[in-house]
Amino acid sequence: MKISYIIFFFILLFTSCNNNVQIKKNEEKNKNEAVFVIKNQMEGVNVSLYKDINFKTFEKPHLYTKKIIDTINLNINPYDIVYISSKYSAKEKIYVKVGDTIYIELKDSILNFYSNSNLN
Repeated sequence: MKISYIIFFFILLFTSCNNNVQIKKNEEKNKNEAVFVIKNQMEGVNVSLYKDINFKTFEKPHLYTKKIIDTINLNINPYDIVYISSKYSAKEKIYVKVGDTIYIELKDSILNFYSNSNLN
């Protein structure tokens, strides 16, 4: 009877240690991200995010969404520039750093955004 308790204890110990390693890997994976929370009140209009703009990628958005409410996690460098645009607005430049949360709202053809960062 005691042997079964000891075996159960070791199995529990090994499985719990394995889960901690997996949680640590997930936390490390999410370290280089900025979060964009998008509220789009114009049906059928994209909100586009451009991470790097150069001659090759100028017209191709890095990410876009048509959803009414969406959350996008974007991998970035420690400090980066992200351009935000829609069909009715020019590209707006925003400075982001790792861990920032940027709230974007498209309403009546006007694109507004604000951030929890002190970079803007």
